[in-house]
Amino acid sequence: MGVLLKLSCCFLAVALYNADFVHAKKTTVLCYIAAWASTRVHQGRFTVRDADTQHCTHVVYAFMAINETTSEIQSVDKYIDLDMGGKGRGQLKELRVLKTFNPSIKVLASVGGYSEGSIKFSEMARSSSKKTTFINSLIRFIREWGLDGIDICWQFPGQRGGRSSDRQNFISLLRDIKRLFQPEGWLLTVHIIAKRSVINLGYDVRSISEIVDYINLAAVEYHGPWDRTTGIMAPLTSENENNVNFMVNYTIAKGADRSKILLGLPTYGHAYVVEDTIKRGQYLNLVSDQTFLSQFTNEHGIIAYNEICYEMKTGDGWNEEWNQDSSTPVAYNDNRFVSYDNKRSLLEKARLVNTYQLGGIMLWSLDMDDFLGQCHDKPYPLLSAVTDYLDHEDGSSSNTDNRNKDKPPKKKVVINQEYGKK
Repeated sequence: MGVLLKLSCCFLAVALYNADFVHAKKTTVLCYIAAWASTRVHQGRFTVRDADTQHCTHVVYAFMAINETTSEIQSVDKYIDLDMGGKGRGQLKELRVLKTFNPSIKVLASVGGYSEGSIKFSEMARSSSKKTTFINSLIRFIREWGLDGIDICWQFPGQRGGRSSDRQNFISLLRDIKRLFQPEGWLLTVHIIAKRSVINLGYDVRSISEIVDYINLAAVEYHGPWDRTTGIMAPLTSENENNVNFMVNYTIAKGADRSKILLGLPTYGHAYVVEDTIKRGQYLNLVSDQTFLSQFTNEHGIIAYNEICYEMKTGDGWNEEWNQDSSTPVAYNDNRFVSYDNKRSLLEKARLVNTYQLGGIMLWSLDMDDFLGQCHDKPYPLLSAVTDYLDHEDGSSSNTDNRNKDKPPKKKVVINQEYGKK
């Protein structure tokens, strides 16, 4: 074979390899798992082994707590995390199993959450000695369970018994953690509530972005049963600032590195009970002093996607409508109302990843998607629809379940650089 022909074949091989590498490169998809999902009943029970390792690039096990006395990381529920009925098959141990299915997947544990509160974080972060103790316990915890990093979910700095100094102390905490994590190659991510008042009071976004690997932007909970009226939980757009598009804009304007933002997508909704039978098109701003109990998650006011889709598939009387103003679906049955997200609405939100050139998505949570495929012809319809879209940009894939029929017309979103000036 001549020299020129050999060189041509070599260049061709390199080009094909690079093309395959680029095509195979995936957007970051960080998937939370709620630890308590393993105690749910019937079709709702979800363990770590049920996690989707094909579409998720990162799996985060939530939540761990802070020991009030020692300031060390600790289990919230030893039965779930460590024992599982005394068989030594706790969920923390099962995290390692995920790497046998996908060696490249990253597994983390999250410290905090709403139930953990703010006071213990505040007390720990303001004390040099307590902070050192906490960080050293994180290091031991990572090594003991073979993790790839830690997610910090402090809800909410400066509030719920916290101090005005929490905002700066949080930065100091993150900086000290990262300093010790970086030589080990461990990841540090932060879960941020995407509301202007919460961000302004508790999060120095620019500094956080300079330190952490990812910002998990929870652009949800803009309306809920606590408002005593029916509303949309996570609108793409709305008349006010309480919507996903505005808060992505705002977070960027406050100094977040776009490539580090993972846009939070919900696999759940909020459930309400109103006084009278709901009529078509007349489902918002209705007085609601009650909620109904969801059958799998067994919570009042919270309903997982696998619950609402199963209700609509097997029950009578459910009506589903598309709310054009928010680009989300709603469902109602007699005097019960649900605001939630489906494939169509999540695809519209996922487009923001390309619009803003974000790092990827964060999913809360795997255990509330239709992980058994009881409503669709394959499991994880929400997760797979979004990741297929992100991997192929135009949403076309031979492996999707006729997903293009759920693909909505593109909705214009406005990038407003003025948001960060307020």
